[in-house]
Formats: sequence, C-alpha cells, structure tokens
Amino acid sequence: MIAGVATDTIAEDFHTTIKLQRHGWGTRYHDEVLVQGLAPHDLDSYLLQRDRWARGNLAVFTTPESPLRARELTVQQRLSYFASLAAYLAGPARALMIVVLAAVVWTGALPMHATALTLGVLWLPQIALGLLAAQALGRGFNRMAESVHFELCTAEIHLRALRCIVRPGRTTFEVTPKEGVDLGGWRAVRKLELAVLLTVALGLGLVLRAGHALGWMPFPTLPGLAAWVVPIVAVVELRRCARTLYLVGRRRQRRAEYRVSTQLDAVLAVGEHEGPVRLVDLAVSGVGFESAVPFAIGGPQLVPSIDTWTSNARG
Repeated sequence: MIAGVATDTIAEDFHTTIKLQRHGWGTRYHDEVLVQGLAPHDLDSYLLQRDRWARGNLAVFTTPESPLRARELTVQQRLSYFASLAAYLAGPARALMIVVLAAVVWTGALPMHATALTLGVLWLPQIALGLLAAQALGRGFNRMAESVHFELCTAEIHLRALRCIVRPGRTTFEVTPKEGVDLGGWRAVRKLELAVLLTVALGLGLVLRAGHALGWMPFPTLPGLAAWVVPIVAVVELRRCARTLYLVGRRRQRRAEYRVSTQLDAVLAVGEHEGPVRLVDLAVSGVGFESAVPFAIGGPQLVPSIDTWTSNARG
C-alpha cells in the first residue's frame, strides 16, 4: 500500500504512478476513451497549467521517487521517467541556442571552430537523425514546426521551473481555469517576454549585419564560412520566433466556454409546448439544437435552460 495519493508535490498523478511502481504495482495501457476533460481556454490558463505541471513534475527529483535514485524501479522505468522529466529542458535549450546565435551575430565571435568536413561528418548526421526520430516517434502528429512553437511558448516558464529540481519551495495547487476569452494582440504576445527579447535581439542583429554587408556601417566581421552560415541560421530561427509571436497574437477565443459537439435526439419543452429537436452541442450554460419547427425570433425558447429538455430514449 502507498497510503493514498502522493501529496509531496503538486503533480499528484505523475508522482503517485511512480510511487505505485516503486511498491510493486504494475500499470497497463487501456485503449478506450473512458472520460473526456476540458483543456485551457486561453493563453493565461495554458501557461498556468504548463507552469504547474513543470514545477510539480520536476519536484519529483527531490523525493524518493526520483528516477535517479528509486532503485525499486526497473532500468526501463527509470529511463522512461527521466526522459519525461528531461523534456522540460527542450524550451530552455532552444532559448539558450538562440541566445548564443544572437551573440555570434552581434559580436562575430564563434563559440567553436570547425571545418566544413567536421560539420558534415558530425553535425549533419546528428540533425538528420534527430529529425527522423522525432517524425517516427510523433507518428505524424507532432510536426517540427509545432514542436518549435511549443518550445518557444513554454521556454520561459520551464526555465523558471528548473529550480524545482533542487528546491521546490512552498507551492499550492491551482486548478486550471476552463473558461475565459483570449483576444490575442499585444496583450497575449507580451506574456512571452523571453520570446519577444530573443526575436528583437536576432532581428536587430541581422539588420545591423546586413548594413555592414552593404558597407553602410562598421560591424564585427564573421570569419570564413561562418559569414554565410550564421546569418542563414539566424534568419531561420528569427522566422520561427516571429511566427510563434504572430500565431499567439492573431489567435482569438471569443467564446467564454467550450461547446462539445454531439448528435442526440431530445424533446424540447417550453411551458405547455414540446417538440422533437436534435442537440448539436452542449455547454455548461446551455445547449445548441436544431428543430424542424420554426421558433419566433426573440422568444424565450431560443435560449432554453439545460433543465427544460429531457433526453429522448432514441438518443
């Protein structure tokens, strides 16, 4: 027995699973949808949820269930859990790479020196194998552009959460809101402060380097092949950063709550009148329905309470 759900961290599901397996319990994958939940509705809620997940899961490193020291787990289990936790390094690692790239664009100083042959033998195979592995493991559902977008959106909160590996601190569980509107624009973009800073640093550096190439201003010179490779890589990363901010800024979520699509036969009762309808969606505050019988515009029956209809046995 494990004396209930683990409460040492705010990632009770992840933590409890490891605790169960430490005490000899097994887990099995059940290939059937048993329940459906609601995802965050706006950017604020999404970032809140991801921050809580990151802090809670990384705090497991400070408990006896840490995959680095839970000897009761099999080697495969320890590797699996460690890989899951190491995934939180993806965003900070990309941010660090862009910081280094921006520094090279601005200063002209290379972090390392390598010949074209060395890059072709060591760097290109690593990049190619990484892309192939991501495509194979994602099985068509995790495209590279979406992965980069996710990493840039979560880089800042995951970077802050890394402290929980050694010092979780006193944190409380906050339920992720499932309602809200998101009007996008600058209000949403400015929440990704790190991504904005990286975009500005890369963009301004490239503008100054282009001015130097055209002979308009002095700027540190990049040596040899780097004079071509670094700006090209910087343009690619700048496009990714800019597109992430563009997608966040243009997103609009004006409906405050989810509507779950459905197709159910029902009977709509308004006062003494009732008639068959087809429910097309369900929400917390009401339902959407189709009816062959016309309703008067502005009548109270246009916005029925969920308590005013009863399910038909045919549904």
